Amino acid sequence: GFLAAAIIVVSVWQEPLAAEKKPSSAAMEAITVEADEGIEWLRDKRMYVARGNAKAIRDGVTVKADTLTAHYRDGKTKSNEIHRLEALGHVTIVSADRQAVADRAVYDLDEAVVVLLGDNLKFSTATDVITARESLEYWETKRVAVARGDALATRKDQRIRADALTAYFHSGADGKLSVTRMDAIGNVVITTPREV
Repeated sequence: GFLAAAIIVVSVWQEPLAAEKKPSSAAMEAITVEADEGIEWLRDKRMYVARGNAKAIRDGVTVKADTLTAHYRDGKTKSNEIHRLEALGHVTIVSADRQAVADRAVYDLDEAVVVLLGDNLKFSTATDVITARESLEYWETKRVAVARGDALATRKDQRIRADALTAYFHSGADGKLSVTRMDAIGNVVITTPREV
């Protein structure tokens, strides 16, 4: 019963997207959604809610959470387009070169930014790990992460801690992201094996 419900909702949700060869924006790319307890369509509120081990997949990025809520609006064609995705409870966001963990996440597809909230916020790549206590944002098109509240960035045995950190990423020859520059503001402490 669940599988049929998920297929129906996703096909209604994304039907016109399959016809486009090149989406005009990130918001127009197809999204696949699965959930153990089902997917609910709230037409008056213009949103879909997936509950129970919910998972959304778009363009190689997987978002997992207890509950996923997708907000949609009228698209440029006759169909609807999803512009905001909210994840609540045990959130993990995974792609080939990065991973994020939070209690809650909000993904604005128009701006291509994800905001992580809650306890134990973490954003990691193959070489770098950034944590924070208040919020952690990742701006996908700009390749910038902003960590606020006892922010900490580590790479091997090097650490930088501050009230706020802004990390600028670049893809290396292997195609994987790594931090190339770090701006730190407030109560900055830099630690290496030889100095503090």
